[in-house]
Amino acid sequence: LHLGVDVFWLDFDVFILQDPTKLVLDTMQQRRVELLVSGSFADDCICSGLVYFKATKVVAEWLLTLLSFMYENVYTHDQQAFSAFLAWRPDEDDATTPEIISSDKHFRKYMRPEAPRWALLDPVVQFPSARVLNTTGFTGDVEDIYIFHFLHGDSEVNRDHGAYGWNVNSGYTGGGSIDRAILDIFYDQKDERIYTEASAPLENIEVRKALMASWRPFRPTEMLHCGPVPLKDDIGGF
Repeated sequence: LHLGVDVFWLDFDVFILQDPTKLVLDTMQQRRVELLVSGSFADDCICSGLVYFKATKVVAEWLLTLLSFMYENVYTHDQQAFSAFLAWRPDEDDATTPEIISSDKHFRKYMRPEAPRWALLDPVVQFPSARVLNTTGFTGDVEDIYIFHFLHGDSEVNRDHGAYGWNVNSGYTGGGSIDRAILDIFYDQKDERIYTEASAPLENIEVRKALMASWRPFRPTEMLHCGPVPLKDDIGGF
């Protein structure tokens, strides 16, 4: 960013179905923002798995402050910290609720870098997340998806932890299973055209079936509020 080069950060557990470059650059220009971040289908959280950083002084200094804080506070979850540091400037649509990572008055006093103007990448169909949570998925035409985020979250959980495997055991598989993870469905195909031809992924029966496992008939009109979600089946998701 300090070299004047824009950065598009992508989590490892994603699959690019269409080149998003033109769409993202057009959105940046039309919305007149400096940062775009993915969101959630049925809650008002951000998702820091996809972030486009415009190479401006405000963005570079804001990100440096955020990374410095995370370096000094190693047990802070990166997405919660990302959201908390954006709290000083709401997103352009006022569609999200920032997370809170500290009640310390010194944090509120000194950790206030100028936040960039920012907006969400469309979480409904263009940049959706797999239905591995009760608040994720997509609606609309599968052909309109640009980047599909698997949310391969069990990689964050110790295998001996009670939360390990909760998604699949609760029915939120995102098209995967205990025997074949969704990441393997997309990246362990014998047909090499899937990785070289733009239309090939949607022509693959297993890949298309996995995508459609996250399809929902509509998006709820009222979002769940962002915050810790208990691992229970009756939390009233969507």
